[in-house]
Amino acid sequence: MRISDNTAHGFVQGYGNAKTQPDAWKAAIKNANDQMSTGYRAKHCTKKTIKRG
Repeated sequence: MRISDNTAHGFVQGYGNAKTQPDAWKAAIKNANDQMSTGYRAKHCTKKTIKRG
């Protein structure tokens, strides 16, 4: 979502690795936000798959 006028940019997939599920979720959200253009951020995030490694 664009922060200034709340318009959607599109879909981005984020991936995260960590020792706990909540930390991996935070890392995935950060990864998705890092892929966005300046002025945009992830708004509606859903977990699709969680893999144990």
